[in-house]
Amino acid sequence: MSHSGVNTRTVVQAWGRILSGYRPNLSIEITRECPLRCPGCYAYGDEHLGGGVTLRGLSDYKGDELVSRFMALIDRHRPMHVSIVGGEPLVRFRELGTILPRLAARGIHTQLVTSAVRPIPQEWATLPRLQIVVSIDGLQPEHDERRKPATYDRILTHIEGHQITVHCTVTSQQVRREGYIEEFLRTWQANPHTRLIWMSLYTPQKGELSVERLTAVDRARVIADLRRLPALFERALREIRARYVLTYYPTGVDDPGWHALEVRLKGTRGDVTARPGYWAATAR
Repeated sequence: MSHSGVNTRTVVQAWGRILSGYRPNLSIEITRECPLRCPGCYAYGDEHLGGGVTLRGLSDYKGDELVSRFMALIDRHRPMHVSIVGGEPLVRFRELGTILPRLAARGIHTQLVTSAVRPIPQEWATLPRLQIVVSIDGLQPEHDERRKPATYDRILTHIEGHQITVHCTVTSQQVRREGYIEEFLRTWQANPHTRLIWMSLYTPQKGELSVERLTAVDRARVIADLRRLPALFERALREIRARYVLTYYPTGVDDPGWHALEVRLKGTRGDVTARPGYWAATAR
Protein backbone atom coordinates (compact mmCIF):
# COMPACT_ATOMS: atom_id res chain seq x y z
CA MET A 1 0.00 0.00 0.00
CA SER A 2 1.32 3.43 -0.89
CA HIS A 3 0.19 6.81 0.44
CA SER A 4 -3.07 5.23 1.60
CA GLY A 5 -4.00 7.31 4.64
CA VAL A 6 -6.76 9.93 4.45
CA ASN A 7 -5.07 13.12 5.64
CA THR A 8 -6.56 15.85 7.82
CA ARG A 9 -6.85 18.34 4.98
CA THR A 10 -8.95 15.93 2.93
CA VAL A 11 -11.32 15.31 5.84
CA VAL A 12 -11.70 19.01 6.63
CA GLN A 13 -12.44 19.85 3.00
CA ALA A 14 -15.14 17.18 2.90
CA TRP A 15 -16.69 18.03 6.24
CA GLY A 16 -19.06 20.68 4.91
CA ARG A 17 -20.37 18.23 2.31
CA ILE A 18 -20.75 15.53 4.97
CA LEU A 19 -22.86 17.85 7.15
CA SER A 20 -25.12 18.54 4.19
CA GLY A 21 -25.80 14.83 3.69
CA TYR A 22 -22.86 13.68 1.56
CA ARG A 23 -21.78 10.11 2.26
CA PRO A 24 -17.99 9.82 1.86
CA ASN A 25 -17.80 6.01 2.02
CA LEU A 26 -19.11 3.51 -0.49
CA SER A 27 -19.05 -0.29 -0.11
CA ILE A 28 -19.48 -2.38 -3.27
CA GLU A 29 -19.98 -6.14 -3.36
CA ILE A 30 -18.24 -6.75 -6.67
CA THR A 31 -19.23 -10.42 -6.97
CA ARG A 32 -21.37 -13.03 -5.29
CA GLU A 33 -18.88 -15.79 -6.08
CA CYS A 34 -16.60 -17.17 -3.39
CA PRO A 35 -14.73 -20.49 -3.16
CA LEU A 36 -14.85 -20.35 0.66
CA ARG A 37 -17.65 -21.58 2.90
CA CYS A 38 -16.79 -19.91 6.20
CA PRO A 39 -18.99 -20.72 9.22
CA GLY A 40 -21.12 -17.75 10.18
CA CYS A 41 -20.50 -15.74 6.99
CA TYR A 42 -23.05 -12.91 6.96
CA ALA A 43 -22.77 -12.23 3.21
CA TYR A 44 -24.98 -15.17 2.30
CA GLY A 45 -27.46 -14.76 5.15
CA ASP A 46 -31.20 -14.40 4.50
CA GLU A 47 -31.30 -10.80 5.77
CA HIS A 48 -28.01 -9.44 4.39
CA LEU A 49 -29.72 -7.72 1.44
CA GLY A 50 -32.79 -6.68 3.43
CA GLY A 51 -34.82 -9.86 2.99
CA GLY A 52 -36.61 -11.32 -0.01
CA VAL A 53 -33.41 -12.01 -1.93
CA THR A 54 -29.99 -13.43 -1.02
CA LEU A 55 -26.57 -12.84 -2.52
CA ARG A 56 -26.50 -16.30 -4.09
CA GLY A 57 -29.77 -15.53 -5.87
CA LEU A 58 -28.33 -12.59 -7.80
CA SER A 59 -26.59 -12.58 -11.16
CA ASP A 60 -23.01 -11.35 -11.52
CA TYR A 61 -21.75 -8.76 -13.96
CA LYS A 62 -18.46 -9.57 -15.61
CA GLY A 63 -15.91 -8.06 -17.98
CA ASP A 64 -16.45 -4.61 -19.49
CA GLU A 65 -20.03 -4.47 -18.21
CA LEU A 66 -18.86 -4.89 -14.62
CA VAL A 67 -16.19 -2.20 -15.06
CA SER A 68 -18.61 0.29 -16.61
CA ARG A 69 -21.32 -0.31 -14.00
CA PHE A 70 -18.78 -0.07 -11.18
CA MET A 71 -17.42 3.25 -12.44
CA ALA A 72 -20.99 4.51 -12.98
CA LEU A 73 -21.56 4.05 -9.24
CA ILE A 74 -18.40 6.02 -8.56
CA ASP A 75 -19.58 8.82 -10.84
CA ARG A 76 -23.00 8.89 -9.17
CA HIS A 77 -21.87 8.87 -5.52
CA ARG A 78 -18.43 10.55 -5.80
CA PRO A 79 -17.00 8.80 -2.70
CA MET A 80 -13.77 9.66 -0.90
CA HIS A 81 -13.33 6.03 0.14
CA VAL A 82 -14.45 2.80 -1.54
CA SER A 83 -14.51 -0.61 0.11
CA ILE A 84 -14.57 -3.52 -2.35
CA VAL A 85 -15.94 -6.75 -0.90
CA GLY A 86 -17.74 -9.88 -2.07
CA GLY A 87 -18.06 -12.78 -2.31
CA GLU A 88 -14.33 -12.98 -2.98
CA PRO A 89 -13.20 -9.88 -4.96
CA LEU A 90 -10.19 -11.69 -6.44
CA VAL A 91 -12.61 -13.81 -8.46
CA ARG A 92 -12.85 -10.63 -10.56
CA PHE A 93 -9.12 -9.86 -10.57
CA ARG A 94 -9.12 -9.11 -14.30
CA GLU A 95 -11.80 -6.45 -13.95
CA LEU A 96 -10.10 -5.08 -10.83
CA GLY A 97 -6.95 -4.69 -12.91
CA THR A 98 -8.84 -1.97 -14.77
CA ILE A 99 -10.93 -0.59 -11.90
CA LEU A 100 -8.20 -0.09 -9.28
CA PRO A 101 -5.89 2.09 -11.44
CA ARG A 102 -8.91 4.23 -12.37
CA LEU A 103 -9.80 4.75 -8.71
CA ALA A 104 -6.17 5.61 -7.92
CA ALA A 105 -6.07 8.14 -10.79
CA ARG A 106 -9.13 9.87 -9.32
CA GLY A 107 -7.50 10.16 -5.90
CA ILE A 108 -10.01 7.79 -4.28
CA HIS A 109 -8.88 5.81 -1.24
CA THR A 110 -9.68 2.15 -1.84
CA GLN A 111 -9.89 -0.82 0.51
CA LEU A 112 -9.94 -4.30 -1.02
CA VAL A 113 -11.06 -7.03 1.39
CA THR A 114 -9.91 -10.50 0.36
CA SER A 115 -9.11 -13.97 1.63
CA ALA A 116 -5.97 -14.03 -0.59
CA VAL A 117 -7.18 -17.37 -1.92
CA ARG A 118 -5.48 -16.55 -5.22
CA PRO A 119 -2.37 -14.47 -6.02
CA ILE A 120 -2.66 -10.72 -5.56
CA PRO A 121 -1.30 -9.12 -8.77
CA GLN A 122 2.12 -7.58 -8.19
CA GLU A 123 1.27 -4.44 -10.15
CA TRP A 124 -1.29 -3.50 -7.49
CA ALA A 125 1.54 -3.03 -4.97
CA THR A 126 2.47 0.32 -6.52
CA LEU A 127 -1.05 1.77 -6.72
CA PRO A 128 -1.44 4.83 -4.47
CA ARG A 129 -4.22 4.92 -1.85
CA LEU A 130 -4.90 1.17 -2.11
CA GLN A 131 -5.22 -0.82 1.11
CA ILE A 132 -5.34 -4.60 0.78
CA VAL A 133 -7.05 -6.20 3.79
CA VAL A 134 -6.57 -9.95 4.19
CA SER A 135 -8.94 -11.87 6.45
CA ILE A 136 -6.95 -14.19 8.70
CA ASP A 137 -9.00 -15.79 11.44
CA GLY A 138 -6.55 -17.08 14.00
CA LEU A 139 -3.42 -19.20 13.90
CA GLN A 140 -2.90 -21.75 11.16
CA PRO A 141 -4.82 -24.77 12.57
CA GLU A 142 -7.98 -22.79 13.36
CA HIS A 143 -7.76 -20.56 10.29
CA ASP A 144 -7.19 -23.40 7.83
CA GLU A 145 -10.13 -25.34 9.24
CA ARG A 146 -12.41 -22.29 9.09
CA ARG A 147 -11.32 -20.65 5.82
CA LYS A 148 -10.02 -23.39 3.51
CA PRO A 149 -9.10 -23.27 0.64
CA ALA A 150 -7.64 -19.85 1.65
CA THR A 151 -5.04 -21.56 3.85
CA TYR A 152 -1.99 -20.05 5.55
CA ASP A 153 0.29 -21.55 2.91
CA ARG A 154 -1.63 -19.86 0.12
CA ILE A 155 -1.85 -16.54 1.94
CA LEU A 156 1.88 -16.42 2.70
CA THR A 157 2.64 -17.05 -0.97
CA HIS A 158 0.02 -14.71 -2.40
CA ILE A 159 0.87 -11.62 -0.28
CA GLU A 160 4.55 -11.55 -1.26
CA GLY A 161 5.53 -8.15 -2.60
CA HIS A 162 2.63 -6.40 -0.86
CA GLN A 163 2.09 -4.54 2.41
CA ILE A 164 -1.19 -5.83 3.79
CA THR A 165 -3.56 -5.13 6.63
CA VAL A 166 -4.29 -8.32 8.58
CA HIS A 167 -7.88 -8.49 9.80
CA CYS A 168 -8.70 -11.12 12.40
CA THR A 169 -12.24 -11.84 13.54
CA VAL A 170 -11.97 -13.31 17.04
CA THR A 171 -14.23 -16.34 17.58
CA SER A 172 -14.78 -18.52 20.62
CA GLN A 173 -12.26 -21.09 19.37
CA GLN A 174 -9.47 -18.52 19.70
CA VAL A 175 -10.07 -17.41 23.28
CA ARG A 176 -10.13 -20.74 25.04
CA ARG A 177 -6.32 -21.08 25.07
CA GLU A 178 -4.21 -18.77 27.22
CA GLY A 179 -1.93 -16.54 25.16
CA TYR A 180 -3.61 -17.29 21.83
CA ILE A 181 -4.17 -13.68 20.77
CA GLU A 182 -0.65 -12.68 21.78
CA GLU A 183 0.79 -15.53 19.72
CA PHE A 184 -1.32 -14.48 16.73
CA LEU A 185 -0.16 -10.86 16.98
CA ARG A 186 3.49 -11.86 17.33
CA THR A 187 3.21 -14.18 14.32
CA TRP A 188 1.85 -11.54 11.99
CA GLN A 189 3.83 -8.63 13.37
CA ALA A 190 6.97 -10.58 12.48
CA ASN A 191 5.84 -11.02 8.88
CA PRO A 192 7.58 -8.40 6.67
CA HIS A 193 4.47 -8.03 4.51
CA THR A 194 2.28 -6.92 7.44
CA ARG A 195 1.63 -3.19 7.70
CA LEU A 196 -1.32 -3.12 10.11
CA ILE A 197 -3.25 -5.63 12.22
CA TRP A 198 -6.96 -5.17 12.92
CA MET A 199 -8.89 -7.20 15.48
CA SER A 200 -12.67 -7.44 15.70
CA LEU A 201 -15.07 -9.58 17.70
CA TYR A 202 -17.32 -12.09 15.99
CA THR A 203 -20.82 -10.63 15.77
CA PRO A 204 -23.56 -13.24 15.37
CA GLN A 205 -26.61 -12.65 13.22
CA LYS A 206 -30.02 -12.40 14.85
CA GLY A 207 -31.07 -15.75 16.27
CA GLU A 208 -27.75 -17.39 15.42
CA LEU A 209 -26.56 -20.26 17.62
CA SER A 210 -23.07 -21.34 16.61
CA VAL A 211 -19.75 -22.40 18.10
CA GLU A 212 -18.19 -19.14 16.81
CA ARG A 213 -20.24 -16.99 19.20
CA LEU A 214 -18.39 -15.34 22.08
CA THR A 215 -19.88 -15.47 25.56
CA ALA A 216 -19.81 -12.45 27.85
CA VAL A 217 -16.83 -14.03 29.63
CA ASP A 218 -15.05 -14.56 26.30
CA ARG A 219 -15.53 -10.93 25.30
CA ALA A 220 -14.23 -9.65 28.62
CA ARG A 221 -11.18 -11.87 28.29
CA VAL A 222 -10.40 -10.66 24.76
CA ILE A 223 -10.70 -7.01 25.76
CA ALA A 224 -8.47 -7.57 28.79
CA ASP A 225 -5.84 -9.24 26.58
CA LEU A 226 -5.91 -6.43 24.03
CA ARG A 227 -5.49 -3.83 26.78
CA ARG A 228 -2.52 -5.71 28.22
CA LEU A 229 -0.67 -6.44 24.99
CA PRO A 230 0.44 -2.92 23.93
CA ALA A 231 3.03 -2.86 26.72
CA LEU A 232 4.49 -6.14 25.45
CA PHE A 233 4.86 -4.71 21.95
CA GLU A 234 6.41 -1.38 22.97
CA ARG A 235 9.91 -2.53 22.04
CA ALA A 236 8.78 -3.53 18.58
CA LEU A 237 6.98 -0.20 18.20
CA ARG A 238 10.19 1.68 19.09
CA GLU A 239 12.03 -0.27 16.39
CA ILE A 240 9.34 0.57 13.85
CA ARG A 241 9.51 4.27 14.70
CA ALA A 242 13.27 4.19 14.04
CA ARG A 243 12.84 2.95 10.49
CA TYR A 244 13.13 4.99 7.32
CA VAL A 245 10.54 4.46 4.60
CA LEU A 246 11.61 5.48 1.09
CA THR A 247 9.40 5.54 -1.98
CA TYR A 248 10.85 5.03 -5.45
CA TYR A 249 9.06 6.18 -8.59
CA PRO A 250 10.81 4.94 -11.77
CA THR A 251 11.07 7.32 -14.71
CA GLY A 252 11.99 6.80 -18.33
CA VAL A 253 10.87 3.17 -18.37
CA ASP A 254 10.08 2.23 -21.97
CA ASP A 255 9.44 -1.49 -21.58
CA PRO A 256 6.15 -2.57 -19.98
CA GLY A 257 6.05 -5.51 -17.59
CA TRP A 258 8.14 -6.65 -14.63
CA HIS A 259 11.40 -4.88 -13.70
CA ALA A 260 13.65 -6.28 -10.97
CA LEU A 261 14.81 -3.88 -8.27
CA GLU A 262 17.69 -4.26 -5.80
CA VAL A 263 18.22 -1.96 -2.81
CA ARG A 264 21.64 -1.86 -1.07
CA LEU A 265 23.09 0.26 1.73
CA LYS A 266 26.28 2.13 0.94
CA GLY A 267 28.82 2.91 3.63
CA THR A 268 26.64 1.89 6.57
CA ARG A 269 25.05 -1.12 8.25
CA GLY A 270 21.40 -1.93 8.65
CA ASP A 271 18.52 -4.09 7.52
CA VAL A 272 16.66 -3.45 4.28
CA THR A 273 13.17 -4.68 3.44
CA ALA A 274 12.20 -3.88 -0.14
CA ARG A 275 9.97 -5.15 -2.89
CA PRO A 276 11.83 -7.28 -5.44
CA GLY A 277 10.70 -5.12 -8.33
CA TYR A 278 7.81 -3.29 -9.95
CA TRP A 279 5.41 -3.52 -12.88
CA ALA A 280 5.46 -0.88 -15.58
CA ALA A 281 2.13 -0.38 -17.33
CA THR A 282 1.73 -0.50 -21.08
CA ALA A 283 1.78 3.00 -22.54
CA ARG A 284 -1.58 4.19 -23.85
